[in-house]
Amino acid sequence: PNIYTLLNVENTGADVFDTVVEMLIPDDRGRFNDLRDTAITAGDGFDGSFRIKRPDHAEAELSVSMQTTTDQQGNTTDYFGVLKIVED
Repeated sequence: PNIYTLLNVENTGADVFDTVVEMLIPDDRGRFNDLRDTAITAGDGFDGSFRIKRPDHAEAELSVSMQTTTDQQGNTTDYFGVLKIVED
């Protein structure tokens, strides 16, 4: 399934990471943003586990693995990630 089906949200055309941030439990939102911003600034990736609230208000664990691509000077030119819902 695509990410929107996985998260049970409508594709509004917004950046997928922005959609994920909106779904994060507030306690996890700052940590996610810090890791993402550091990864983009440093040209590194990160792996982490975060809690989201789905549209039906059920909580789920989201595993995130983000990678960046950089130019020859080491500046981040793009980022992408793999998102997985962790099922018990």
